[in-house]
Amino acid sequence: MSALQSDDEVVPSILPPIAGLFTFGALSGAGTYLMLPYTIRRAAVQNGELSEDDLGGDENLARGGFHPGAAGYAFSTAGIVVLAVMFIVEDPLIVVPVGFVLPLVEYTVLSQVLPR
Repeated sequence: MSALQSDDEVVPSILPPIAGLFTFGALSGAGTYLMLPYTIRRAAVQNGELSEDDLGGDENLARGGFHPGAAGYAFSTAGIVVLAVMFIVEDPLIVVPVGFVLPLVEYTVLSQVLPR
């Protein structure tokens, strides 16, 4: 018998909460990293401080069309959903896949809706 177990009780594994929190932190951090500059640039365009030409939208499309704002918003909201799912279901086999599938679905929609 190990030192963490007694005859009557079994200490729960700490791995599932750590996997869920790591997924939450990675998604939220990546989302903020991508979303914040996009939001600041869009606000500068709307205030007239920058023009659309200054942002280099054509070069962005030439690089494959990656939309940093859509990715940032998708990762950030997916991080919050992962945290919520983690409170409901403590199994990382459910929480971690939700953290990978949800941003893909959100990015697909947001990249079509948000302005570049």
